[in-house]
Formats: sequence, C-alpha cells, structure tokens
Amino acid sequence: MKVTLGFDDTDSPLGNCTTHLAFSLLSILKEKGWKPLDFPRLIRNNPNVPFKTRGNGSVALTFLVPSSLNFEKIHNELSTWLFNRTADHEMTNPGFILLVGELGSELSSFAQRALIKVLTIDETISLLDHPSVYYSFKGTGQGLIGSLAAIGNELKNDFTYELLAYRIANNRGTKRRIDRESFIRLDDSSFQTFSSYDSDTGRIASVPNGPDPVLYGIRGESANLLISANSVIKQLEKIEGWCVFRTNQGTDEHLVNAFPSLEPYEVSLIEAKVVNEPDIIAGGHTILTLERSSDGSQFHALAYEPSKSFRSTVKELRPDDRLIVGGSIRGVSPSELPTFNIERLDVIEVAPFSRLVNPPCPSCNKRMESDGVNAGYKCKKCKIKDPSATKVPVFESRSLEKGRYLPPIGAHRHLTMPFSRYDLAKQKKTYSTPQWSDFLSIDFSHANKEHVDFE
Repeated sequence: MKVTLGFDDTDSPLGNCTTHLAFSLLSILKEKGWKPLDFPRLIRNNPNVPFKTRGNGSVALTFLVPSSLNFEKIHNELSTWLFNRTADHEMTNPGFILLVGELGSELSSFAQRALIKVLTIDETISLLDHPSVYYSFKGTGQGLIGSLAAIGNELKNDFTYELLAYRIANNRGTKRRIDRESFIRLDDSSFQTFSSYDSDTGRIASVPNGPDPVLYGIRGESANLLISANSVIKQLEKIEGWCVFRTNQGTDEHLVNAFPSLEPYEVSLIEAKVVNEPDIIAGGHTILTLERSSDGSQFHALAYEPSKSFRSTVKELRPDDRLIVGGSIRGVSPSELPTFNIERLDVIEVAPFSRLVNPPCPSCNKRMESDGVNAGYKCKKCKIKDPSATKVPVFESRSLEKGRYLPPIGAHRHLTMPFSRYDLAKQKKTYSTPQWSDFLSIDFSHANKEHVDFE
C-alpha cells in the first residue's frame, strides 16, 4: 500500500526546521522497515504568502507499507510525535496528513494553485474529507495547506535536489563554522551544483543565517553528485547527519503557470510598458511606474536594495520600454497604486529615448542659458540672444539590451531558476526508486535515536 505523509509549519522565526523534523522522522520509519518510493520531497510554495515563517517549504514522504497496518493509530502516534517537537510560537500552526493510496487529479490541481495563490483552510479541509485521509493540526491549522500541497506536488516535470546537513544540538544558535573555499569551489566543479556562492556580494548562499538546525544546504541536479560534493566539503563542526530532498527549488515552477494578476500576494507574470524613469526611494530601493498591456492599468514596480546589481538594470529602463515582469503585488502599497515586487525581468523592446535640453549657440555650439520666462535663450560667451529659441530633443544612447535579467544569487527566491540551470531545465528528468542510503545518513553518536510506538 502506498502511504504519503505531509507536514508543514513546524518552525518559527526563532528556530526549528520542518526538514529537520523530516530527517528525524525518516530515521524512525527506516527502523520500522518502511520502504521509500521516492526521495523525501521539499516543496516550496507561493513565496509571497504573508503568514509564512521563512521559505514557505513543506515536506512529503512516500512509502510502500503493508496494507494490514493500523493507519489511524500510525497517524495518531506520528502527529503526537511531530507536534511535541514543533516550535512553540504564535506564528506556528502545524498540520500533518497521512494519505493512504491516491486522491486523484484534484490534489495535483491544489498543489499547482498553492504555488501561485493564497489558499484557504476551508478549501483544504474540503479535500481532506475523504476515508483514505487522516489529518490533524494545531492552532489555525495553516500548515495543512502546505502539507497537502507537498503531497500533491509529485514533481513530474523539472526538479532538483538539495542535500541538507544538520548541526548537533549543542551548536545550534551559535555562529556556523564553515570553510568558505569549499563552497566557492562547488559551482565551478563537475558536481552540477548551483547557487552555492554569490560572486556579486561574496556571500555563501548555501549557508543560512538563522537559528535553525541546518548547517548548510547544497543544491544540484543529481542526488549522487550531491553526496559526492558533500564529501569534499571541509567540515569544521560535527553534524548529526544529512538528508537529500527532491525539490522544486531553482525550477521557476511558480512562474510557469502564473497569470497577469494584480491581486495581493499572487505570483504574476505581467506584460507592461514603462511609464516614467526610475527613481530611488528611502532604503535605496528603485521604483518606477508600469502600464499593464492587457488593460492599461498602472502599478508601481520595485527592485529592492538587496538585489544590488539588478537595481542597476532597472535604473536603465526608460518610458515606452516593453517588459514582462515576474513577481507579486505586495499587500500594502505606500501610494494609491499597487506595488509590484520584481523577481524576474524580461526586456522585450528597448525604446528610443530623448531628453529636452537647452538649444546650442549658433556661433560656438555650446548650450545656451535661459534668458527668463518666455524670453528665449542667450549665450553667455557670445552674447547672442534668441527670443524664439526652445529646448531641443537629444536622443540618449541606450546600453540596455533585450533579454532576461535576474537579481544576484544571494537575492534569489528558493524557486528562482538561476541562469546556470536554463539548459538543464529543458531536459526531461527521471529518477529511480531510492534506497535509504541514497538520501539519508545519520550519526547516532550525535543524534537522538527516537522511538514511536506503532507497528
């Protein structure tokens, strides 16, 4: 019998990690003799959801088990185990689902909508009202949405892998000790890794900053190659072990089915025309006004200061340039127009642009000065006056080229496809049913060997 476990929202801004709970749970299920049918799946859902903790990631685990098992008892025992290890925080509202068999196409549709929209608890519960589904939650139950989305997203198209290494308990909350050179070299090696190092800022993108149990995460195209890559990373602190997840990170999956929405928090792809020149606002963010091609409605578009060099591209935009912008409308705008956070920029037409400048002197060709309101212009050097002179257009040389532009790696969303993946993503990917050793390594001298009472 195929059984899938889905869970989400077990962490908080202060710590914990849903993938680390998966790592711990996998060690239990391995001891129970459950046979994996897939790698553990780490699914990143709509990155704009306002009540997410960090990366809006949820986990699904799929197994082949005897049909004689007492699934209700298993659900009760596992949900109790899970919730006892969930962060105690007002923002943490975990959900746990045990699905026996399949739920059908409506589950896949739900997962795809979870990538681009803000879904509700009510529509989630309506799908869970099924005899083959066992579920439980705490608080608002917000985690049920991500749990069901993870179960429904079987990554049948493009996917990548991430190997996550976990810190021992005594080290959590302290500064991570890592060998920078190990990660800088990764993306230039033959391991097919990506987004390990941001050369624009010098940041190691594989290493998080928060209090969670993750020491580092390396992303790549192959589980085997990630394990090989991990073996050459110089370890400066002990780890509990590591787990390889199959994931939609780095796939742009949220943008594949996006539509030109101006609804808050929805993932959107909008074709638009630039209305005005960009401006710099407080905080160093770059803002401009765009006009949606479909209906002429206007909205602000924003490139945040952390996007660094990406802001330089946005600053080069001029009126009548045509674009396709990927991102989302944020919930609260500082003006009467919606504000769109730019995640990806496609320049599809670069328009000629001219500025009005003072006219040249007919004698020396230098720019003349105004001779007063409605009095024309004069040349300070030649003393020539021309009361009928007006400003003249001068066309600006445009260095901006048509094409796709992304923020630097350190400012990517988890789902953002880096340029290094563009050719690889076109290839149809397959995988074999994994063995436990293909994705899980636990050092029980540094990790707790836990037990859950079910058979």
